[in-house]
Amino acid sequence: MSDCVLSAYSQIKQLKKPEAFAAWLFRILYCSCASQIKAQAARRQMTALNGPLPEPAMDMQSAIEKTELAEALAILTPEERDIVLLSVVSGLTSKEIAAVTDFTAGAVRSKLSRSLAKMRRFLEE
Repeated sequence: MSDCVLSAYSQIKQLKKPEAFAAWLFRILYCSCASQIKAQAARRQMTALNGPLPEPAMDMQSAIEKTELAEALAILTPEERDIVLLSVVSGLTSKEIAAVTDFTAGAVRSKLSRSLAKMRRFLEE
């Protein structure tokens, strides 16, 4: 988080619209998290060569639901997945997501609706 603030401070001159500061800052945080996730995935692949990582204890139903949700998210394109996660997990509005993703708010709502419907159809099969 402190890296995100430091990065935002060093890039403040690139902010074109002061009213979009929150979305701009969130975008920096989002990109930082995405790069960390990619780095963790690379480390996991390296660890997989040496043996599996121990899984935390969880009940069977949670494991099944987690797997089904991961599979439903996996059928989405990266763009669709980002919009779903920004809306559902982060709780951003379509206008805020539009500022982060460079889509219009209407396009975000449309993509979100289609993506959720795609996931729903997959989970109902």
